[in-house]
Amino acid sequence: MQGVELQFECHLKQKGSQSWTPVRVVVVPPQLATELRNFTEFNRHKTKKGSKRFDLAHPKYGMDVQIRYNASKRPQSYSVQAGEQTELSEEELNYLYYPLDGLRPESVEAAKKEWETIREKLVTEDDERMEKPSHTEDDEDEDQSQKRKYR
Repeated sequence: MQGVELQFECHLKQKGSQSWTPVRVVVVPPQLATELRNFTEFNRHKTKKGSKRFDLAHPKYGMDVQIRYNASKRPQSYSVQAGEQTELSEEELNYLYYPLDGLRPESVEAAKKEWETIREKLVTEDDERMEKPSHTEDDEDEDQSQKRKYR
């Protein structure tokens, strides 16, 4: 896997595989990532070379975390609490992991197209459907460039 250094050997789930795994890929918002990173700062253990900090996902020195999500708060709020520190079992070490090195962000064009397909399904706080604007900023830019061409 490029860009990710795993601290143990793992098995990767192949695309199209029907194999079951409890491992899930989730989006981690910046606020939650910061809180998880803070836990890593305190996850220190004594080794032969002295005290060392370990990642939360380390197979021997990692730890469980409990994450609570409160959608009623604006902006959405996450609270993280330290859970039990246990070494991963042989079964857990054999779970299939998703290869994330092939994921790429979508293009701006694809995002705009997707936005247009979901815009009409969204409802505002007033229970009214969002209307497609008749004139967008992109249209204004195009109009300005057209005016410049024909002057």
